[in-house]
Amino acid sequence: MPTLFYTIEDLGRGQTKESQEFNVLSTKDVDVVLVQYSYDSTGGLVPAQLEYTIGTQTIPVNGIYKSESTTIKFRNISAGTHKLVIHNAAIDINGAYGNGYIYY
Repeated sequence: MPTLFYTIEDLGRGQTKESQEFNVLSTKDVDVVLVQYSYDSTGGLVPAQLEYTIGTQTIPVNGIYKSESTTIKFRNISAGTHKLVIHNAAIDINGAYGNGYIYY
């Protein structure tokens, strides 16, 4: 199964980042194994509030995943070229950090 690595570095409130393109050969589920976190103004860890999108499917993830990962699954992604779009949906925390692997 092909994989693609991505990183999130100081993704500001309301900002969006896209992964590199990846090609799905036939309709299938796509898994994203990720870590994500933010810091408050004092440097303490706080939950990141990110939205992950492939095509028309969006999965919100709210939490601190720094020392262990979590997995989200996009169902029935059609064949073709796609990108993972990551949006910082936080209203009070500015920078989000993390990384992950897209399994397609």
